[in-house]
Amino acid sequence: MRTVIVMCVVMIAGVTVLDSTPARVSDVQGGTLNSVSLIRLIANPQAFDGRRIKVTGYIAHNGLDSSVGVYVSELDGNNFVISNSIDLNIEDSQIKRALGKYAILEGTYRAPKGQLADYVEGKLEHVSVIKTWNSGDVPR
Repeated sequence: MRTVIVMCVVMIAGVTVLDSTPARVSDVQGGTLNSVSLIRLIANPQAFDGRRIKVTGYIAHNGLDSSVGVYVSELDGNNFVISNSIDLNIEDSQIKRALGKYAILEGTYRAPKGQLADYVEGKLEHVSVIKTWNSGDVPR
């Protein structure tokens, strides 16, 4: 009998570990918040379209104007690899302190649509949380 119980516990634990759905937590607004990597978001934009997400990335300028984006890495941000970023639809004053740093952001993701869908990676709007993350390489 103990063997059956132990086997059931092991199987349930295995299913929990192998579950591939994104982590979800309750949002302040009562909705569901998906914690997702930028890589997964860029690879599957339609799966997260219109959803509240929590994402971590490097904040840097993302265009020729003053637009800002969230990059997969500092290297991507410094070298303007826009295919590894999503745009931020946010006021400059809100994001200014996070420029050049890693940050955790919460907002609503909009997947690219139309003719430019093959060239842009979507945008994050209605950003409600910006937490700078003091981590990464320290310049010497």
